[in-house]
Order: sequence, then C-alpha cells, then structure tokens
Amino acid sequence: MKPLDQEGRCPACGFDRKKYQSRGYHLPLGSVLDHGEYLIGKVLGEGGFGITYIGLYKTLMIPVTIKEFFPKGLVRRKYSQSEQSYLVRPVSAKSEEMFRQGKRDFLQEARVLSRFGNLDGITRTRSFFEENGTAYLVLDYLEGVSVRDYVAVNGRMTPAICWQILKNPMKALCRLHENDMVHQDISPDNIMINTSGKGTLIDFGTVWSAGELSDNEELAIYKRSYSAYEQLEKHGQRGPWTDVYGLCATIYYMLTGEKPLDATERIYEDTLPRLSRMGVTLDDEVEKLIMRGLVVESADRLQSVDELYQALYHDSLIAFPVMMQQETKVSSFRWGGRQGRSCTLTSQMERKLDRMDARRRKRKWYPVIFGIAAAGVLFLFAMYMING
Repeated sequence: MKPLDQEGRCPACGFDRKKYQSRGYHLPLGSVLDHGEYLIGKVLGEGGFGITYIGLYKTLMIPVTIKEFFPKGLVRRKYSQSEQSYLVRPVSAKSEEMFRQGKRDFLQEARVLSRFGNLDGITRTRSFFEENGTAYLVLDYLEGVSVRDYVAVNGRMTPAICWQILKNPMKALCRLHENDMVHQDISPDNIMINTSGKGTLIDFGTVWSAGELSDNEELAIYKRSYSAYEQLEKHGQRGPWTDVYGLCATIYYMLTGEKPLDATERIYEDTLPRLSRMGVTLDDEVEKLIMRGLVVESADRLQSVDELYQALYHDSLIAFPVMMQQETKVSSFRWGGRQGRSCTLTSQMERKLDRMDARRRKRKWYPVIFGIAAAGVLFLFAMYMING
C-alpha cells in the first residue's frame, strides 16, 4: 500500500481512486480501525464469511491484510454518524446467534495464527480486535499470487518448482498436526507464492482440533476436487489424513494443470488417472505416495504429511510442540486505544481473547440481572398498593 499521487493513482500497482468502485456494504476507502491504528484501502477479495482489505499499519507504516468478519445474508452495515462507525448488525433475531457463533469461530482463527505465526509457511498475525459490532484480523500483507492463479496463467509446474513452493507450507502443516490441529481447507486458493518463489499457507478460519472435529456434527467444510470425502460424512473422522488429501489434490493440480476428480465421483469406481499417465515424470515412490494421499477411504490413505515430506526433500522433521513466541516482540503495541509496553505478541493476544470471552460471559447475565431487578421493583410496588 503506497501513497497515491495527486491524480489519486498508485505508482506501484496502478490503482486509480477515481475508478475504484466499492459496494455499499464495504468499508469506505480511508476508514480507520482500532483507534486510528489501521487505515483501510481497497478490497482484495470477499467470500461468504468475510471481506479482505489491504490496509496500512500506521505505527510501522507497512501494508497489512485486514480481514473483516461479514457473513453474507446474516448481517448488514449501518453507518452511525454519532459514533463515526460502520456498524455491522444481524438482519434478524434468528441470524443473531449464528452471527455470534461465527464471530467466535473467526476469533478462533486469530488464536491459531498467533500461536503458529513464527513459522515460515504461515502468515504472521499483527493484531485482532472487535469493532463496528464485528471482528477484525490483521495479518502481514503477502506480495504474490495464489497457486490457483499461477497455474491458470502459466499452466502446469515442473516438479522442482512445485516442491520449492510447497516446502514451507508442508512444514507448517506438520507443526499443526503435531499440536492436534487440522486445517481442513488445503487447496490452490489457500497457498500463496511470494516473490521469492516460496509458498505460504493462508486462511485458517477452518482450523479445529482433531477432538472437536470428531465430536461436532455441524462442521461441514467441503471444497470440490480438494476436500476429503470424510468432510461430507456426518460422523466422518477427520485428522491429519484429511489435510493429506487436500495437499495431494493440490499437488495433482500443480503438476497436471487440471483439478482431480472430486472424491464423491470416485467412491464406487476410482478412475483418477495416475500422474505418469498425465505426462508427469516422477520417482516411482513419490508418485505412489501422492496417489495414496488421494485415496477416497481415509483408513487406506497416506496418514501423515511427514512421510511425503521425507520422500520429497529427503529430510525428516523433528517433532516439537509449538512454543509461545517469547523472543518475538512488538514495541509500542496498542490495545484499546492505550499505548502499552513492549510485550510478547502471542501471549498478549491470548490475554486479549480471554478478556473478550470474560466480557461476553458477563453480558450473558445482564438480561437475567435486569429481569430480577425489575421483578423486585414490581413486587414492592404491588405490596405498596395492597397495603396502601
């Protein structure tokens, strides 16, 4: 994000403010968040659950990515002149609880990213906060292109380029799995290629612990061609093998330039062509591992990313639990509009989430307390009238 010239154009990317057309529910250009700490730029993209903007972190004067929780169909935006804010409100009482649950899940992404932000294959989290009635997540801005867009323009990749891009994302996945976490949405859309030709794994809004996934029947996360079949099953057991499927499906796309057949089309008869039949030259062992990663039945599938990593890079990953980033410090970080001391980024984020949860728990009791107080007043008034 660069300063615009006098004509309102960006000398770096060619953005023209005069020609920029945003939708009515987008935050306007130049809006500020977190007490003026972040300046909103153009919309980078949007999906069913949120809007992503480029922004400026004014303290460090660096570009950032700002994700706003804005689930389509559940909310609308209302400008408040008195509060100078663009409030996000549920469209109905029925959608309010869904919005609240979704916001909690959105903050779950912030929690996960803050824990794993020290890894090369994951985007660093700068901050997260609640404002305008919704939640925001601020990440380092990635210069680059997604794997999907790269292949769409340039065609299939050579194995050497593919392995170079995927090395850091595969390391990051191994760390997630070691800590009992499952990404659930590994796909060409969610791997970015930076200007050095290395990959970064993005979009952690679907990350859950393996235990929670096994117990939760409502978490149906499915992307055609890249999601494992168990993600559709009501009692599907999801784990590291689920991400293995998404990873191997992504590799298949990178090496062939074509999406693999969806898992639902291969249940009774698996007609997915082997990579060698698609004109890809690989070591036999590597090809077998990738095709094992694409097996529909999870019990017969390659179970860990680490095994594929060793075959590709002839290197094993030493397991260790992800530690809090004690050595990573951000000076003069601002929370709630107050200037604070330099502190550990991750531990401060964890404390902030705890405070958010505590405030929400308190708010849940407000109607009960007010109801009891009102009943007491009515009772005293009734006694006064009877005895009066």
